[in-house]
Amino acid sequence: VFLDHPGSVPTASDPGHRAILRPAPLRQLLGFCLFEAAYYIAYRYGMSFSQATASPFWFPDSVLLCGLLLSRPGQWWLFIAGILPIRVFSEVARDLPLWFLLATFAIDSVRGVLTATALRRFLANPTRIDTIREFGIFCLWAVLLMPAASALAGAAARQALGHAFWPTWEQWFLGNALTHLVVTPAILCWVFGSHWKMATRSGARWAEAALVGVGLLVTGYLAFDTPSTPSGFSEPRFYAPVPLLFWAAIRFGMAGASGGIVLIAGLAVEAALEVRGPFAGRSPADTALALQHFLLLRTVPLYLIAILGEQRSAVEQSLRESQERTSRAATAAELGLWDWDMGRDQVWYTRTGRTDLGALAPISFGGFIGLVHPDDRREV
Repeated sequence: VFLDHPGSVPTASDPGHRAILRPAPLRQLLGFCLFEAAYYIAYRYGMSFSQATASPFWFPDSVLLCGLLLSRPGQWWLFIAGILPIRVFSEVARDLPLWFLLATFAIDSVRGVLTATALRRFLANPTRIDTIREFGIFCLWAVLLMPAASALAGAAARQALGHAFWPTWEQWFLGNALTHLVVTPAILCWVFGSHWKMATRSGARWAEAALVGVGLLVTGYLAFDTPSTPSGFSEPRFYAPVPLLFWAAIRFGMAGASGGIVLIAGLAVEAALEVRGPFAGRSPADTALALQHFLLLRTVPLYLIAILGEQRSAVEQSLRESQERTSRAATAAELGLWDWDMGRDQVWYTRTGRTDLGALAPISFGGFIGLVHPDDRREV
């Protein structure tokens, strides 16, 4: 902003020129370092599930997509080049052949670039989802088309290692799709979003949010940190977090829905990694598939409810602001405004105007006409 004003450009002799010219490159460098650290952690966590089957959540996809969406397309090659050493030289991938690591790196990179390009093309703000239409576009590209297409190449690569093609395609597809349903909205909302802070700025709202969070922790513990049973996910305890998830979505919008989903998903993934609760006695492939189906059925309805709630709140806020502007304009112009609800026979009117009609309160139309001068009643 400072450099946009001609004649105000600092010179080298200006002691403050360093503080004006250099923060942006430093912030970019710091942001890139944080991206590398986040991607390294996500890659380790994604690979920790099992190398015998595709990860139920491919967390690096979310980190890469968020990095691409928050940067200029001309800088994307830096992010792609930055993740290559992590994919090839990380200790969690030392048992995999190099050709497979390079192939999966290429698949994930192309998918991330194409997804970011599509979202930037079809969404006004690709880092926010405010309407059902935007959610549909996000799901179409990030959750369905790109994961389904890239899963074909991923399944072919795993088939070369001896795995069955279509079961591997299903696991690969669901892992990529679910990470964009569960992890990506949470990163965009909680790390880079600011509207959630405004939604919970009062003490009562913070207390309510804390109550919901504690309730989700308790119900999630009851659902997953329990002995295994032959009934799997059919027991009632696995539905205990659902009312609290809907509470979070209705009261706190996307911030509450994404936060609650990530919390439950984290508890479920930990139980799956430790092979306890409903995942005990299952093979890695069955565990991944059960986890994916469990979370998929709970994620989409919550986001739809959260988005509809935020849309309604936005419309109500816009209406209140419009009414306030109209009221201020009428007051400034000394206009008297009245409105007749014919169904209820109620008339609302203002005290402003050349004729004082009384306090702002609803009365019947007959009572309202009674306040008008007899010579003006026929015209009114």
